[in-house]
Amino acid sequence: MTGRELTTLEIRNALVPCLESLLEEHGDILVDVVENFPNAPGTVERAAPTHPVTSTNLTSKKARAIARVSEQITDGLLPPHILYLIDLGLDLDRIKGIVGRFPAFAYYNLDKKIKPIVEFLLELGVSHSDIPTIIYKRPQLCGISLSENLKPTMTYLENFGVDQSKWAKVIHRFPALLTYSWQKLKGTVDYLTELGVSEENIGKILTRCPHIISYSVDVKLRPTVR
Repeated sequence: MTGRELTTLEIRNALVPCLESLLEEHGDILVDVVENFPNAPGTVERAAPTHPVTSTNLTSKKARAIARVSEQITDGLLPPHILYLIDLGLDLDRIKGIVGRFPAFAYYNLDKKIKPIVEFLLELGVSHSDIPTIIYKRPQLCGISLSENLKPTMTYLENFGVDQSKWAKVIHRFPALLTYSWQKLKGTVDYLTELGVSEENIGKILTRCPHIISYSVDVKLRPTVR
C-alpha cells in the first residue's frame, strides 16, 4: 500500500487470478476454504445462517445454469449456443464445468457474444483446435464487447510494441489478458516505464509473459523488485 485506497477494479483484478487458482484446486468447496482460512475446511464449525437460504444463493445459481445448458429445448436438441460449442470441440461435461465455475456463461447469446468472439480469435490466427481450451480457461472472454473493450485493449498493447503477428500465441499463453481493461494494463506499463524499461522491451515482455498483467503492482511487482 502506498497511502492510496485501492479502487474496486484494482482489488478485483488482484483477487480474480487468486480465486480462479483456488477454484481449480478446491472446486465446489471454495467457499468453505475461504471462510475457514487458515484452517482446513470442516475444522471450524460453521454458524447457522441468520437468514433463510434463497434461490439466489451460489448453489442454486449454478444448478440453474447447468440445467440451462443441459436441457433439450427443440426436437430433443440442446440449446443452439451449446450445440455450437460442441461443434467447436467442447464436450457437454466441459461446458458444465465452465458453467459450474462461471454460471453467467450459460446465458451468453450465441450470435451477439459467443460467435463474434470465436470468429475474431480465428481472424487473429488462433487455431480452431485452440479455441475450446481458450474458452475453457477464460469463459469470461465470450462476454467481452469487441468494440468497447477487447479492441481498445489490443490497440493499447500494440501501441506499446506487442507484436501483432503473435497475438495467437499471446492469447494461447494467457487468454485472460484480453479481459483486462486498458486502465489495468496502464498500471503495469507505467510501472515498467518507471523501472526504466523501454517501450520496445515493454512490448516484448507483454508478448512473451502476458500473465504479468495479472500481478498487482503494489502487492506483487513492487515488493518483488525491492
